[in-house]
Amino acid sequence: MVIEVGTNRKPVCDFLLVINSNCGVRQGGILSPMLFSIYMDDLIKQLRLSGYGAYLGSLFVGSILYADDVCLISGSCFGLQRMFDICTKYGVIWDISFNPANSHLATGAVK
Repeated sequence: MVIEVGTNRKPVCDFLLVINSNCGVRQGGILSPMLFSIYMDDLIKQLRLSGYGAYLGSLFVGSILYADDVCLISGSCFGLQRMFDICTKYGVIWDISFNPANSHLATGAVK
């Protein structure tokens, strides 16, 4: 992957910064969504098999992933914590970091 500072028409600065990377996928690349899906499939399986996520009938809806976002849904705070623990362990194994500043929690009750 090559990252260039500046544009073809009018450079933003007077220098060119080239960084070579031997890992990861190019952001916006045609294969990026498919490779991300393959990469995260095991996490979804682990969350589903944990038994803590939400279900609609027999359909697991406890984890929704889109681009680089993960949404965890559980019927209890305890279950949500267990799901978060699963994500944390998965992140350690596969070198994924979750940003606490971009993490949010919402709770609700059904009357």
